[in-house]
Amino acid sequence: MTKSILSFFLILTTLCGQTQTSTFKSSKYGYSIDKPSDFGQAPATGVHIDYKVVNKDGSSISVLVSKRLLEEQGIDAWSYSKEYFEKVFSYQEPVSVISKTEKITINGKKTFLIYYSYPSNRGTNLKVIEAYLFVGDNAYVITTTSDEQYYDVHKTVFFKTIKSIKF
Repeated sequence: MTKSILSFFLILTTLCGQTQTSTFKSSKYGYSIDKPSDFGQAPATGVHIDYKVVNKDGSSISVLVSKRLLEEQGIDAWSYSKEYFEKVFSYQEPVSVISKTEKITINGKKTFLIYYSYPSNRGTNLKVIEAYLFVGDNAYVITTTSDEQYYDVHKTVFFKTIKSIKF
């Protein structure tokens, strides 16, 4: 009996401790994506940013949507490579360091994931996961960003959010 009660409370604690989500639906582009409950809506100030949420520790998730460039016509996200992004990043300051790349499928779309970090102005590193995918005439980039001290706390939520996009 004691084991049953203990098991019940353990399950209840686990369920209550999991991050709850709601769903954002883009009226402009027709996609939906999960919004973790501990992230609040924020103004999307960058060019082409359709959606942005931020956590109280500064971690963020955004979706950038733009028309595919001419050089992107006829390719899919699996055409990207780590070497391509290393070249792109070599032109930028501050220097970004790519730790990993992956080719996965999300909602039936070929998706390229890139994990990288770069120095912040606070003396720490910002850690980023970006997902690149093409749908019709649009290119989508889902960007998740966190200071290195909070990254491990949010990494699972970031990945679940990226994988939740639906078209």
